[in-house]
Amino acid sequence: MRIEVLLFAGVREAADSDRVTIDLPDGATYAGLLAALEVEIPTASAALASSRLAVDGEFVDLQSPVEVAGEVALIPPVSGG
Repeated sequence: MRIEVLLFAGVREAADSDRVTIDLPDGATYAGLLAALEVEIPTASAALASSRLAVDGEFVDLQSPVEVAGEVALIPPVSGG
């Protein structure tokens, strides 16, 4: 299956793009999607380790199987002041 992931902040800069398309085998989990993102954007591995995935605006459990969704976004950690 082919998943398009929206990227933000440092991961977006590392990828030099606001989105990336990842090919995953059927039955892959969101943890597998994160692992595939690390392979695709190796310079962002530190940021990926602390990021979360959201599907259609809802955070997902990394052990859940990937489902075809309208929007998958990689949400980096947020700090405030």
